[in-house]
Amino acid sequence: MKKEFILKEFEYLQYKDNTKDNFIKKDIFDSLEKFVLENEKTAQYLKITTKNGFGKVLQAQNYV
Repeated sequence: MKKEFILKEFEYLQYKDNTKDNFIKKDIFDSLEKFVLENEKTAQYLKITTKNGFGKVLQAQNYV
């Protein structure tokens, strides 16, 4: 069964082998990060940033 994520504005995804919170697997995180870097239009909806204690995360923004 596939896991669904719902992100609200300013929430974020991070990678970790854990089923709690908004954790995703490293390979999925890397694929999303690559997609964001290769497609400028995604920058208005998903950005790469860092959070203290979490490291690199993908943060939702301008969500409608």
